[in-house]
Amino acid sequence: MNWDGNAEQGMQSIVMRSPDNGKTWPSWNAVMDGRSDGISHWEIKFVDLRDGRLLAVCWTHDSKTGADLPIHYALSSDEGRTFSSPASTGLRGQTCTPLVLNDGQILSVYRRSDRPGLWAQISTLDGETWVNHGEELLWGGVSHASGPKDPKFATTTMSTLRFGLPTSVLLHDGTVLVAFWCVEDAVSVIRYFKIDVQNESH
Repeated sequence: MNWDGNAEQGMQSIVMRSPDNGKTWPSWNAVMDGRSDGISHWEIKFVDLRDGRLLAVCWTHDSKTGADLPIHYALSSDEGRTFSSPASTGLRGQTCTPLVLNDGQILSVYRRSDRPGLWAQISTLDGETWVNHGEELLWGGVSHASGPKDPKFATTTMSTLRFGLPTSVLLHDGTVLVAFWCVEDAVSVIRYFKIDVQNESH
């Protein structure tokens, strides 16, 4: 984006590369580019898979209809220089954070758009195909909206959000520490809890 507020490259998710530990960033490439179809990919998250590939997931939005699409993912086998075409995870939601567990399964923590609350989903990759298994409600319910519904996605509608931006880390004992922001009783707080996923199976 230039100083006039124009994004010359359009709305796409990219990675940037630095050959000198962050002093300069001379090169970049696209991760997910849905410009030709009016698709935007927001809040991209990356995680290294155990087979050496790089996994990217994105909150995916259709600007033509104003509706969110299922969270999309893409894979790279060359350290992020090229990615597979974006595909649906089948997870209907926003702001998703993936984490690779000790057994290679993927734990996604995300805000659902089809059901209220912050949810956890266990998934695996069969080659390049995303496969969903068990899911669990972590926090919230009918009293916590999933987010703005305005087709224009106006800035003012963002005030309806009451939780989001989950972050997770795998601890030494195999449990997962999850933190996220939320509003409870008109007070903004950061919540955290631990998830025992060692006995989960698909």
